[in-house]
Amino acid sequence: MSRAPSASLALGVAVVALALPVAAPAAPNPARPAGDSPQTGSIVASGHVDCFPAGTLDAQGRIATCETSAVLFDGRDVYIANDKPTGRRELSAVFSLPYGPAFSAAPVRYSLEATIQAANKFEDFALSPDRKTVFLGTGFDRYDASRPDLDTYSTLLAWPVGAPEKVGVVERSERGGYASSVAIRERLVAALGGAAYFKIEGLAAIPGDRLLFGVREQGRRHDDFGYQFRLVEFPYAQDGGKIKVGAAGRVVYDQPEVGAGQVPQTLGLSSVEYDSYNDRLIALTSYELGGDRIGAYLWTLPMADFAAGKPPRLVRDRAGAPLHFAHKAEDVTVIDADTLLVIHDDDRVYTGPFERKPHEGYWDIVDLE
Repeated sequence: MSRAPSASLALGVAVVALALPVAAPAAPNPARPAGDSPQTGSIVASGHVDCFPAGTLDAQGRIATCETSAVLFDGRDVYIANDKPTGRRELSAVFSLPYGPAFSAAPVRYSLEATIQAANKFEDFALSPDRKTVFLGTGFDRYDASRPDLDTYSTLLAWPVGAPEKVGVVERSERGGYASSVAIRERLVAALGGAAYFKIEGLAAIPGDRLLFGVREQGRRHDDFGYQFRLVEFPYAQDGGKIKVGAAGRVVYDQPEVGAGQVPQTLGLSSVEYDSYNDRLIALTSYELGGDRIGAYLWTLPMADFAAGKPPRLVRDRAGAPLHFAHKAEDVTVIDADTLLVIHDDDRVYTGPFERKPHEGYWDIVDLE
């Protein structure tokens, strides 16, 4: 079990005070047999991240909002994505900071690459099982044949670990001057039976060179849908330094009423990540009931159970109650064999159990036992 941090975490734009459990970027620990998935966990630390300085205005002169939607630990750095870009060239929706046990003055690094700046509404990071490639995907939820600018909401990015300056658009195409991965969106539509509307909020790279796209919403349109826990799989390969995604995907996992009988809310998938230490998937589900009535739950899914289509395992606290987040948890990343970092996107909710300011986003560290 990982130890709790020695001090509360505070991630800032200019200065970072950080105390996280130390994790060496080594090979996965084979000590825990595949399928031996802990179902007990606890939140051992919480804190906030400043996406930009307080009072920052976006390109339209409005107060910029921090809505942290994706997080990744690549073995050295923590990357965070905000799904509401400011439109300002000196800022970015993606930024990173070195990871360590007790940072006191580490500057946050904005990813100012034009390819990253051009994409819209990031939803999930993923790390390849060999820890060599970072993926970052958007929601793939907006398309209009007459609006090429909306293609940027259908983008999958990839870069070598530690080298975001080498970022590229996976299955890149261009329309009206806008580069995107709309070809992948077309393949998702086909895999989902011609779905008129869907939203992707999960992304995981799993053994066998496969990508999982996690569907949170599916229906007739953006205001008429059902919440989902559905995973669409595509093969992928490296081709001349570029990532190529297979032409045909398929739904490989579907839990239409996940959490029924275990928690009172209707849940939708908000993140999925592969845990190479324990050969399992880690998933987040969240709910939105209006106002500050938001929250989320954590699940584990051993790969053997995933292949068999078994339900995920709800993580519970030591008293046996479901481990509950009082935020709309959006993404999870694996720190080590027992430790997870969860990032939250409370949209424009600033009240409730944890009041926050527009430039702040919140996170939790979870210790799995």
